[in-house]
Amino acid sequence: GSVDAPWSQLSRNQYERGCLFRNICFTGSGDWNYYASPGEFLEAETLRAGVDVLSRGGFGRDLPPRDRIFRVIHGVLPEAAGWLTTPTLVHVSLFAPSNIGHFLGNGLFPAFHAVWRLLGATVATQPSMQLLFGGPNQTDLGYMRRQRQRCVREAEAAASGAGSAPRQRACMDERTPHLVSKFIAELLPALSDAPALWESSVAEMAARESSGVVCARRVLVGVGGLSFATVFEHGAAAGAAGGSAASVRRRPPLPLWSDFIEHLSRRLLRDKTELDPPSVILITKRGRRAPTARAFGRLGALLAQLLPLPVRVLDPSALSMREQLRAVGQAPLGITPDGGTSLLGAFLPAGASLIVLGSLERWLWANDRRVGAFY
Repeated sequence: GSVDAPWSQLSRNQYERGCLFRNICFTGSGDWNYYASPGEFLEAETLRAGVDVLSRGGFGRDLPPRDRIFRVIHGVLPEAAGWLTTPTLVHVSLFAPSNIGHFLGNGLFPAFHAVWRLLGATVATQPSMQLLFGGPNQTDLGYMRRQRQRCVREAEAAASGAGSAPRQRACMDERTPHLVSKFIAELLPALSDAPALWESSVAEMAARESSGVVCARRVLVGVGGLSFATVFEHGAAAGAAGGSAASVRRRPPLPLWSDFIEHLSRRLLRDKTELDPPSVILITKRGRRAPTARAFGRLGALLAQLLPLPVRVLDPSALSMREQLRAVGQAPLGITPDGGTSLLGAFLPAGASLIVLGSLERWLWANDRRVGAFY
């Protein structure tokens, strides 16, 4: 069944559909087998789930959906099949998982959101789900290093005129597998006691089984539409109403975002220690859209003159996730550049204020009932 949106909306936009399948088995070759009930899909060899498995939500660009395709098997489940021990497997195709904002908003949050909508709050807030990340293992240092080397070679060949056109995106940062590993190790336990799985690792597990398959009792796919980046396109409707022919982009409400943040805080900060004196948190970042190190220093000095509380400059790269959340969770005021790093501001205590240096994520903070955001 669908977790959201009427069929008329789904016909225009697949991002708001998540589907739950039972008794799905994975093969060593990477196929997903759907064991049909008697009389079901009699003429079909494959089945399209009718979902978009990508958790990138479009970002306003025209990105085609990627469906999940199952092989239809007319027969009983193999008696000797291996079974995953967790009752619910949630498939998530991560987008830019080395960015903390995307890992939370396009990875963990849509999984939490979809399980809550389909199976209820009790299941969503118990660590009984297991996440299956799409594609190869992005924490595999060897694989990621080879991918980067290949990307660099292709870019160099294209620049010299010896290859195809340059790629639209830059090659991945060398820190990517380290950051993905950090987020999985330190944030995933908020949702699951089970280790993360990757499509490549599930195929390897199946290949080791005597039956050649490993099965899951419940598999949830298509949760990408419940991530924070989903964009609805209403161009035709706008034109029919006599308005501008340009499409109207709207983002869906996120009623469970604050529940998600509170749940993560409870799970990750269970062993509360003595509270630090209150301070203003200035979150720093590097890379795109980031102020210079000198600018952060000047801003910190200015804040120290203006505010009655001490100012703490928080460098996320130097701290564990628990240390970051603990520091932010005690601050009455946070200041952050926009972009993925700003999502640390969601862990400010209820009633706190966040000043965002930029203009991104306004729609996210508009759905946050805990923190008041200013720009």
